[in-house]
Amino acid sequence: MLNKAELKVIQNTIRRLEANNDRCSIQVQDALNNRNLRIYLDSWILPSLRLLIDEQRTSRDLKLAVDLSS
Repeated sequence: MLNKAELKVIQNTIRRLEANNDRCSIQVQDALNNRNLRIYLDSWILPSLRLLIDEQRTSRDLKLAVDLSS
């Protein structure tokens, strides 16, 4: 189980990696809007992070999150 600090770090990371992030520089925003990076983030990174913080997660969800991030 994640502690409050770990949970907050993952939630902040998800927010910063989402497409409509207004908390970063123009250069980072341009990178986040890159089509190939966006597909990668939306397909592999963000789903695995969301699985880690889901309150209803199962051991299968955690294994999937680890597999997606490997």
